Amino acid sequence: MIQVTDLVMLRLCPYRFYLERIQKKKAPTTQEMYLGTVYHKIAEETVRRDSLIITELKEGCKPRQIFDLLYVEYCRVIRNVILRRKTKLRSLNIDAENLSQELREFYKEIAIQKALSVKRALEKREEEVIVGNVEYRIEDAELELLGRVDRIEIHGDLLLPVEIKTVEKKRPTFSEMLQLAGYALLLERERCTVVNKGIIEYPSTRIIVDIPDKFKENVVNLRDHALKILAGEVPEKVRTDKCDRCQFFDVCWNE
Repeated sequence: MIQVTDLVMLRLCPYRFYLERIQKKKAPTTQEMYLGTVYHKIAEETVRRDSLIITELKEGCKPRQIFDLLYVEYCRVIRNVILRRKTKLRSLNIDAENLSQELREFYKEIAIQKALSVKRALEKREEEVIVGNVEYRIEDAELELLGRVDRIEIHGDLLLPVEIKTVEKKRPTFSEMLQLAGYALLLERERCTVVNKGIIEYPSTRIIVDIPDKFKENVVNLRDHALKILAGEVPEKVRTDKCDRCQFFDVCWNE
């Protein structure tokens, strides 16, 4: 099986895909990489807490009450995630206490914004949003693809995959759209429905995006390329400006 996230990497660098999948090379863990893992885990856990808290809110709740409920849970998640990873953080010279403080401040702002948006939604009695699954593993044997969707939401009659990102951006990138299209393609086949919209969720904003068929076609084309490499084709090494920041730089250009 080929992971949807592998196709994103394949598009950026076919040779790195070859090194990781065929040569079984592993990139050394850097501070940036591990912090990304920590941030993403916290984002996933807070999403779970959001869903539970919001479904239990009563009419007439004030924004401050919603904020208090959210922020207490966010702090609990941050503490638990960092405690479980304290040894690894220390080995990478990352100060766990400073990291905890930074994350608490960061999530305080998120809790304020989310409390206000939830209050507005309750007052307007907006269409109910149902969270169908969190961290949903999905695969298709015929497509030879698998993925893990951060969250699936149901908006009325619409099924939307949600991809959570830990770095704030003004607009979705092509790679993020491609990843979402891969999940949409898998969900279409599993649920026998059309999935033509999705959500990219950044720390302080959610963007609903259209998923055109051309993105799903790109996913299939990249899948075909991946299968050729897995069958023995060796892609060409191509030097780009991204190479200098890649963990496999020495493997490609200094061996």
